[in-house]
Amino acid sequence: MINRILKTIDKWDMIKPGDTVIVGLSGGADSVFLLHLLNSVKAQLNINIVSAHVNHGVRGEFALNDQIFSEKLSKKMNIPFYTIDVDMNGYAKEHGISSEEAGRILRYDFFRKIGKEYSNYKIAVAHNRDDQVETILMRIMRGTGLDGLAGIPYTRDEIIRPILDISRVDIEYYLNSNGIEYVDDHTNFETDYMRNKIRLKLIPEIEKTYNPKFKTAIISLVDIVREESDYLNIESISVYNKIVNVVDGNIYIDIEPFSKLHIAIKRRVIRIALEQIVSTLEGNSYEQIEDVVSLSEKQTGKRIDNIKGVSVIIEYDKMVLKNNTVENKKSIDKTLEMGINNVYANNSVIIMEIVDKISKTNNKTAYFDCDKLSGNIFVRNRKNGDRIVPTGMTGSKKIKDFFIDEKIPQSQRDEIMVFCDEEKIIWLGGLRQSELTKVDNDTKKILKIEILEDYDE
Repeated sequence: MINRILKTIDKWDMIKPGDTVIVGLSGGADSVFLLHLLNSVKAQLNINIVSAHVNHGVRGEFALNDQIFSEKLSKKMNIPFYTIDVDMNGYAKEHGISSEEAGRILRYDFFRKIGKEYSNYKIAVAHNRDDQVETILMRIMRGTGLDGLAGIPYTRDEIIRPILDISRVDIEYYLNSNGIEYVDDHTNFETDYMRNKIRLKLIPEIEKTYNPKFKTAIISLVDIVREESDYLNIESISVYNKIVNVVDGNIYIDIEPFSKLHIAIKRRVIRIALEQIVSTLEGNSYEQIEDVVSLSEKQTGKRIDNIKGVSVIIEYDKMVLKNNTVENKKSIDKTLEMGINNVYANNSVIIMEIVDKISKTNNKTAYFDCDKLSGNIFVRNRKNGDRIVPTGMTGSKKIKDFFIDEKIPQSQRDEIMVFCDEEKIIWLGGLRQSELTKVDNDTKKILKIEILEDYDE
């Protein structure tokens, strides 16, 4: 079993030596199994383990017992333990989302808050092979595309799923064979929830009546779809970069080359374009994308306005996706030079100079290793899809997710200056630098960038 988890960790490059792994510990079989196995290999991988438990405030005494069990288990294993009580249903009501989504947001918010106490961290969650099968069936029933059939990812940003290849039967056998205790969530056996119905009724019936190896067949499907979806995404991004121009936050698609594309690539190009503006599509994304594809065949002047934040208009040989959210945005796009740089859009000055050492330190001043920079330095507004490798992390993170984690108000996000070289983002002005360009003991030449706001000459 240990070799299986090590193989998964290695294949998906989940953990680096020196990482702190925050294990989401519910007290159930899956998370207890994950905690034990990671603890067994921590010396071999040269990692630190901590556990984190969230009491969602919905199961009363049962939830409290899970919390107490998780704390005792962690203490017994000499693993640092963190816990928090949250009001999942209250959060869901306040934000107009499902309780399931609220729980997910609150859990990861807590895990990431813990992560800030450590220089490099990963969040390990205990999704297993059966969870993968159930998720695919749920998506099919609700309606999904190729990306949905690609299933739960092994990694996403700092989140890792080391036991995604291991079945629930194997997990429980391992725990019971080794006398390892865990708690049962009685709600897992209630058929009021869609996932429980799939697990307790649908899958057993399919295995009994149609295919005893049904789960294996689904996992094979997921593996194939994931690889083919990755390929289509790469091809679609390449096409997108050739036929799309972005001007003042609006996206212009050349209709002639677009019309010659295969429908599968057309849909993905439109999805990429829409997500550059709105990040996440609301409602029936398939119908929205189909509407835009169909519009590309209409004459000039035709338009659709059924996508929140976007108007799509045919203008002669272009299809224009107009960003309705940027009308009041102060546009910043400037190549910086050594010395004083005026940024008139937000009445600020940026001073860039070479220095011998780090002296002044505040959130408006940043220092960079010149040998780690590529070409010119630019400052601009954020773009959807932007990513940074924040200091203290090894993996990249979407700027959108970074802003959410740091609780930056939506109204302020477009005001934050994004500093880049010709390859990557190096600094979110006033917030966080990139790990890739930080000054260290081997630095020979230091670039200092300072922001002076509300500057009056």
